[in-house]
Amino acid sequence: MPGEIKLNSVNFASESGGTITVNNGTIGSGVVFPAGHVIRTLTFESTTAVTDEIDQFVPIDSTNTSIQIPNYTYGNKLLIWAMIFVVVKENSGLVECTGYYKTGGSLGSPATPNIGTFTSQGVIGHRLTSANTLATDDEDTLTMMDLIELSGSGTTNLDYAIYADFGVAPSEISSKKKRVFIQEVQG
Repeated sequence: MPGEIKLNSVNFASESGGTITVNNGTIGSGVVFPAGHVIRTLTFESTTAVTDEIDQFVPIDSTNTSIQIPNYTYGNKLLIWAMIFVVVKENSGLVECTGYYKTGGSLGSPATPNIGTFTSQGVIGHRLTSANTLATDDEDTLTMMDLIELSGSGTTNLDYAIYADFGVAPSEISSKKKRVFIQEVQG
């Protein structure tokens, strides 16, 4: 559907057939946006629980334990926001999450994460039992942020995963929604 943008009743830009015309000039595929411009946003969610308290990668897209960012452009930043509902067991419970990534995956097919083949981003979320917890579990939403910025040129399919370490006391990640938002930002 063709459209136009007017500023003070003056036609500033118009679109027709996929071509955008601005002030009698055309924006083509060679346009470079300024640093900090959000290029795209991806969202993922899952309600798959992790209840066996074994250190493992968390299902963050349906039942997949990794998500794929297709055609990531080297030099751009990936801002990753993740919200996971955790139940931390009484006294000495712990849930600690670490971000991992791998480049070069096949398009459309997230890789099965493996600590040996994925690169660690370090701890992105940590939740202990409150000191005043005596007979109940602590429930909380662990909100995390990760940043990936890889140097080089060209593009790659990047796989991202979150690994949960449950510490000594059994804790869990509940079946409430886990959400992950990813923004690729012009570097």
